[in-house]
Amino acid sequence: MAHVADDVAWSAEGPAQMVFTGVRHGKRETLEGFFGGIAQEHADPKLEMTEFVSEGDSVAAFGRYAVTLKNSGQRVDSPVGHLFKFRGGKVVHYTSLLNTAAFMAPSWGHATGVAFSYTSSKMTAAHYDEILRRVSAAGMLPVPGCHVHVVYGEPGQLRVFDVFDSMESFQAFGRVLLPILAEIGADPGQPEIRLMYAFGTR
Repeated sequence: MAHVADDVAWSAEGPAQMVFTGVRHGKRETLEGFFGGIAQEHADPKLEMTEFVSEGDSVAAFGRYAVTLKNSGQRVDSPVGHLFKFRGGKVVHYTSLLNTAAFMAPSWGHATGVAFSYTSSKMTAAHYDEILRRVSAAGMLPVPGCHVHVVYGEPGQLRVFDVFDSMESFQAFGRVLLPILAEIGADPGQPEIRLMYAFGTR
């Protein structure tokens, strides 16, 4: 950020579902919104710029960007273009162009969360009440990142359906939940994991 002006306008073209897209103003918004958003959604990034064109105070760079999407595990490889405009040796405007369609789910929908369903052979209604009490005592109610939580079935064999905003949120909750389950002798079983999609055109 030492090479970025305090009043920088940092723009990444793309749909709103990609958290790092949009226009940021200033260093803090750029660092948290753009770079923080990339860190939130992408793993194992590889950026290789191969062509550079300069004119006046502007530099354009072209290459490829490969990354693993954290919400699906899919590896994406896209052409990428960057345009930098400088003032006094610092970036005052930046624009990024990607094949954003490659970073989204198929055209009929986009991933909006991760669904987990599991059936326990050793979790009773009494177990569930105790789990809620302990999770609440741990300060985890409402559960961060959990959009839907449904428990149903017979009192001695409960079924659970959860929707989290990301695998990371589910794993963070699991670090609190699993020790509680072990302490009270409740077996959650093996979850079935599926991506959730919103349907419609973009």
